[in-house]
Amino acid sequence: MEPTVGILGLGYLGSTLARLVPWSPQSWGTCRPSSYPAILSQQPLPVVPFDWTQASSWEALPTQSAILILTIPPIRDLEANRNHLRQWSAWMREHRPACSRLLYVSTTGIYPKRAGVWTEDTGEEPDSLSGELRKQTEDLLGEVFDLQVVRPGGIYGPKRNLWQRLRNGQAMPTSPHQPTHRIHVEDLARLIHLLILKPELPSCINAVDHQPLPSLRVAQWCAKQRPTALQLENHGLLAEPETDLPFLERKISNQRLQSTGLLLRYPTYQEGYHSLLDEPLNQLRA
Repeated sequence: MEPTVGILGLGYLGSTLARLVPWSPQSWGTCRPSSYPAILSQQPLPVVPFDWTQASSWEALPTQSAILILTIPPIRDLEANRNHLRQWSAWMREHRPACSRLLYVSTTGIYPKRAGVWTEDTGEEPDSLSGELRKQTEDLLGEVFDLQVVRPGGIYGPKRNLWQRLRNGQAMPTSPHQPTHRIHVEDLARLIHLLILKPELPSCINAVDHQPLPSLRVAQWCAKQRPTALQLENHGLLAEPETDLPFLERKISNQRLQSTGLLLRYPTYQEGYHSLLDEPLNQLRA
C-alpha cells in the first residue's frame, strides 16, 4: 500500500502529486480557504482548507501520522518568514508529533546566478531574496523535522509552459538568452514519490533535466514544430537564426538525481515540449 501523505499546497505540483498514485485512504491535501470548496471536485484526496500563515487554521490539519510534502512558497520577508517558520514548526512538534517527516520543495534559485557547476554539496550562496528565503526555510525546517529537500529548476508541464505563452501571444520571459534549468512536473512528482518510498536516498537532490538551455532556443524549437499555431506577435521566432550565442556557463548538477536510478520520462526539453505541442490552448493564459 502507498504511504499516507499530507500535501501542504494543492497547487500545480501538489495536484499532480495527488493524482500520481493511489495514496493511502488516510492521505490528504490542503488548499487556501478562498479556494474551498470549489477545489473539492478536482482532487482525488480529501481537501483541508488551510492557511499556514494564520495560526487559527492550523488545528484543521489531521492528527494521524503522515509524511508531509510542503509546496507552499515562503513569506516574502526574511524576518517574517523566520518568525513564522519557528512558530509553525514548534506548534507542529507539540500538536502534530506524528507528522515529523517532511519533504520540502525548494528551488535551484538558492545557487548564485554566476558561472560554475553547482551541486548539492556546494556552499549555497543565494544572490536574490527568493533564494535567501528558500535557503532560510530549508535550514529552519531541518532543525525540527526529519527533512528531505528537493531543489527543482523551472517547473513546466500541461497548461503551464512556454509554448502556451507563445500561442497566447505573450512575450518571451526576461533574459531569454540565459540558460534555464527545467524539470517536467510529472518527473518532479515521480522523484518526490521515490524519495518518500526510500528515505535512505540523499536528503537533498537537485531536480533538473539533462539539458539546460536558454528559453529562446526552446521557443525557437517549438515554433518550428508548429509554426501555424503561433500568434502574430511571436512570428519573429521563426525568422531569428538559431545561433549559438554565448551565455552564462552556469550548470546545476543532476548527478545525484541520476544516482537514485530514476529515469526521467522527459530527459530534455524536446521530449517534454513534444508532448505539449498539440494540447488545448489554456484560455486563462499560461
